Amino acid sequence: MNINDIMKLVSEFDIISFDVFDTLLLRPYVKPTDVWRDIEEREGAKGFFDARQKADWETFYAATERGGEHTIGEAYTLMEKKWNGLKKKELEYEWRSLVGNPEMIYIWNHVGRLGKKRVIISDMYVDEDWLKRILRHNGIDEWDGFYLSSMVQKRKSTGELYKVLKQDFGDVKYLHLGDNELSDVQKAEENGIVAVRFPRVIDCVYGEFPFLRKFYEARASLNRSRLVGALAIGWNNYKYEHPDFTFWNKIGFMFGGVLGYSYVRWIVARCKALGISHLMFVGRDGYILQKIAMIICPEIKSDYFYAPRTISVRVIGPSAINGYEDVAKDRHGFACEYNVANDVERARIVYGEYIAKFNIDPNHTALVDGMSSQFSAQRTVQEIVGQKLFTFYLMAYSRPITGEGYIYSEGCSVRWQSFSEYLFGAPVAPIVDMTSGGGAVFKKDVEPV
Repeated sequence: MNINDIMKLVSEFDIISFDVFDTLLLRPYVKPTDVWRDIEEREGAKGFFDARQKADWETFYAATERGGEHTIGEAYTLMEKKWNGLKKKELEYEWRSLVGNPEMIYIWNHVGRLGKKRVIISDMYVDEDWLKRILRHNGIDEWDGFYLSSMVQKRKSTGELYKVLKQDFGDVKYLHLGDNELSDVQKAEENGIVAVRFPRVIDCVYGEFPFLRKFYEARASLNRSRLVGALAIGWNNYKYEHPDFTFWNKIGFMFGGVLGYSYVRWIVARCKALGISHLMFVGRDGYILQKIAMIICPEIKSDYFYAPRTISVRVIGPSAINGYEDVAKDRHGFACEYNVANDVERARIVYGEYIAKFNIDPNHTALVDGMSSQFSAQRTVQEIVGQKLFTFYLMAYSRPITGEGYIYSEGCSVRWQSFSEYLFGAPVAPIVDMTSGGGAVFKKDVEPV
């Protein structure tokens, strides 16, 4: 059942109850308990995950025996005193990671506009006031009933919490929305409540991108949990905002976003280790990459510059294409028939003035490129500057003397290069020349792939 069906359905009921976790609120993890792993890693609390999980199971089973619910406070009383300070941290981590589900919030607001009663009902061990604050923080407010298992000491998973709900509101029509087959559907229906299951966002993204499940399950880890969980939330939100998404949107989101972020994050880490404070992104390959860098590390200065291959030929001279004439023609589409030696002096002057504007300090500046080749921007700029420059490559055929490659492969092909340029390059035709003022001259037509 999609969102439009739900919008029509809710008008038939008096009370619409909403599950919270994985329904109204989403976590960027594959498993909810991975937040404990995150705390262990980031806080340097070795052994915390095992201790927290053990305490959770013990208090949960004790609560089950008495027909109630356990609380976060009870769990921490079973743990060693050295973990006491992490209870506050756990709630902080949950607060930072939990985000509203725009699709469900839209339904929540629609129900409110219809004048129907909205109810929160959740099995969870957190405090009532804390959960209310985080719901309001994510734009979810003005409920007509609030049923939290740790407060009421009844659970949805046993059906008892639904009984409390019906006792309070009486003989009216109820609709419940949630993600869990047992607690949100089966137990609701056993209590005479119509239930609609919204699959977990992580399961929906597995349906769209089956390889993500294999990626996570092949070597499950905290990093993979965070990555897949964040992608699931991101894709869910994107689909909601762009219902007419295409195959190319999926390619860009799942491959461009992941690869671009990973590459730039690696660059930033290496910059800090190498003392680099200025990055120069080669146009057009670095168009999107620079934007990512400006978001995740604004303290590093970044520039976007041109180094067209025709300039490389003329700045370096005929030796730039010796043995690569066919490659130059077929892969880059610029003419090599003219006598390039006649253009060297002019090219050096014009391009030298252009590069001078970037105030390159070879000790603290690095270039960022896509794939390395005979016509690399690194080689061209070094020829002008007169010194070697460190360069980061997304894909490198071999290990550069003054630079590093994120991916090393002798098998990097033109297809891989075309794909990376499609993902990250500026949406314009190739650059064929530079003007005396430092501008770029673009090809009129883009060659067929």
